[in-house]
Amino acid sequence: MYSTMTTPVPEQVLERLTKEAMGLAGAIGELGWYPIGAALWAMSYQMPISVRALPSSVSTNSVGTILSCTASLQFGSTATTTAIVHCSFLSQLSTDLAISGSYHCLYYTIS
Repeated sequence: MYSTMTTPVPEQVLERLTKEAMGLAGAIGELGWYPIGAALWAMSYQMPISVRALPSSVSTNSVGTILSCTASLQFGSTATTTAIVHCSFLSQLSTDLAISGSYHCLYYTIS
């Protein structure tokens, strides 16, 4: 499963995104709810057993506010299902959800 939510933010605004303005969660706090919510919906709101940011995917500004992040969510008692979620202020506007199963697949996009 792959879910994404991105929107461009002008470069001069990116440096003004401070802890006081939006907290250090940045893109995760503002945009991440959508792809995370889509993954939870696809899993019937079952909570993941593991959530990990992919370290090389995290981009921050000079004050540490997260501008872009990709993470994996593991579901099932043996981590049989993985969701990759991505949120970013550094890409063009896109909303995507792709779910591939044993018998069917679903793909939804708004660009």
